[in-house]
Amino acid sequence: MTQENKFLNEDTKSQEAEILAWLQTGKPITPEDAIKKMKNTCYRLGARIFNLKEQGHNIRTEMVQHINKVTGAKKRFARYWLNKPGELFDK
Repeated sequence: MTQENKFLNEDTKSQEAEILAWLQTGKPITPEDAIKKMKNTCYRLGARIFNLKEQGHNIRTEMVQHINKVTGAKKRFARYWLNKPGELFDK
């Protein structure tokens, strides 16, 4: 493993830990939250969520469409939640 890859893995793990802590508060997280509100800015939220799901965390995904009120432009993004115990996994 190169020195650069070692730092990438450490960044990835700290981002995953911060995302999981955020989700454990019961709040959903969006890519905008991951960029603007997290200490360890995360530009690849979907990849971090994928990793957390692979680790066995029960995370739900909802695709949201937002329409800009001024321009009418449509934007789609994912919103993620940590499911409560007993809720089904998101596929």
